[in-house]
Amino acid sequence: MASSALSIKEDILAALKDILMRHLPAPEIRPSPIDGLVLVRREDPPAPDRCFERPLVSVIVQGSKRSLIGSQEFVFRRGQFLVSGIDMPSSSSFFDTAPGQPFLSLFFYLDRQILTDLMLRMRPAGKTPQEDGPGVAVADAEPEFLEAVLRLAELLDKPEQIAIRAPMILQELHYLLLIGPLGHVLRGLYAQGS
Repeated sequence: MASSALSIKEDILAALKDILMRHLPAPEIRPSPIDGLVLVRREDPPAPDRCFERPLVSVIVQGSKRSLIGSQEFVFRRGQFLVSGIDMPSSSSFFDTAPGQPFLSLFFYLDRQILTDLMLRMRPAGKTPQEDGPGVAVADAEPEFLEAVLRLAELLDKPEQIAIRAPMILQELHYLLLIGPLGHVLRGLYAQGS
């Protein structure tokens, strides 16, 4: 069973790589036609990118990335994802690249309203989540989560479907984040009244 899940994950990562290579023929960081989805291709390691990011989820498709978010350093690799549930300054660099093997990733911004609405629907009435998280964490991406990411990325080749399907897939991704291995990072942050 574990080898089957690994095989599925590898197939999904290969499909994501193909999409990113087609849509990013040269190194760049580019917003996509899907609102909130950004595509990344880097080759020669530049100086670290410095920015102030709002909450997001970043999925590594190829290569590795080191991010300093706030005062914490996070390293994540192919098949892993980072969740940052709060606004904070960050500095990032990438590694594990080679000629013909650029760093590839994509990220999407978290929607606070979707997270709050999902939390209200998921939580039994009258209970307040007691989970506190650091606001940022890294984990291995599960095949179910990657499959939803792939379906979102595939819409780049079906622009006529983006307006209808992208919001549904993004809501599904937010739900999978809440019930997934890094759900604790978001549940305490987006509970009503937090």
